[in-house]
Amino acid sequence: MSRHNSRKEEDKRFAMERKREKDTVYFLEFTPKNGGAAGYSTLLDNPWCVRLWKNSMGDADLKEAIRTFETRHGVDLWTEVASGYKVNSFWYS
Repeated sequence: MSRHNSRKEEDKRFAMERKREKDTVYFLEFTPKNGGAAGYSTLLDNPWCVRLWKNSMGDADLKEAIRTFETRHGVDLWTEVASGYKVNSFWYS
C-alpha cells in the first residue's frame, strides 16, 4: 500500500470516529405569551440553542447548558428568558 493510500484510509477512519462522537445539543421549547403556536429551537446558531461538546466521560452536562444559556441572555433563571416567550423545558439530542 502506498503512503498516499495509507493516509487516505487513516483519514477515512478518523472521519468515521468523529461521526460517532456527536455533540450534545440542548434546545428550548417555548410558547409565545400572546397565545401563538408553541415551537422549539433547532438551529445551532440560534440564541435559544446551546451546543456542548460531549466529553469522554459521557453526556454533556445539562447544568452547564443552562448556565451558558442564562449567561447568554443575561438572566438569573432560564425560565425568564425573553419578554415575548414563556420557556417550557430544556431537552437535548
